[in-house]
Amino acid sequence: MRLIHLKGTLNGYKFEIKPVTFEAHEVAEELDEMFKKWHDENNKLYKSFFEEHKQDLESGDFDKLEELFEKMPKLKLWQSDEDFRAEFIRKKAETSMKFDKDIPDDFWKRKDLEYGTVQEAWDFFIGKRVVPQEGITTA
Repeated sequence: MRLIHLKGTLNGYKFEIKPVTFEAHEVAEELDEMFKKWHDENNKLYKSFFEEHKQDLESGDFDKLEELFEKMPKLKLWQSDEDFRAEFIRKKAETSMKFDKDIPDDFWKRKDLEYGTVQEAWDFFIGKRVVPQEGITTA
């Protein structure tokens, strides 16, 4: 029996945060690896730029730094990769949230997906957030 049941809504789908299991930390590690692998594969130019200009960047020469920052390749953000974003968020959500009905596959690619809700549920699930002893109040 669970003492606390946390419930919410994700873009209209009702959910309850699942009880924490030992699996949670394994999934957290998988997600970290997924993210690291994606970053390494998608930001090779960015990474090699920093390796190539390491001495100049560490020199503290502001004129040189300004020139380098103009040449620096843009960092790709994981949020702009629709397929990765969908897989990453889905794994987090399905691990930590029990939904009241099946969610279609294309749901996870929505640009208006309430990622903050998934992240908050995940934080409660892995124990990063806890319910205050005085409970939760709503306005």
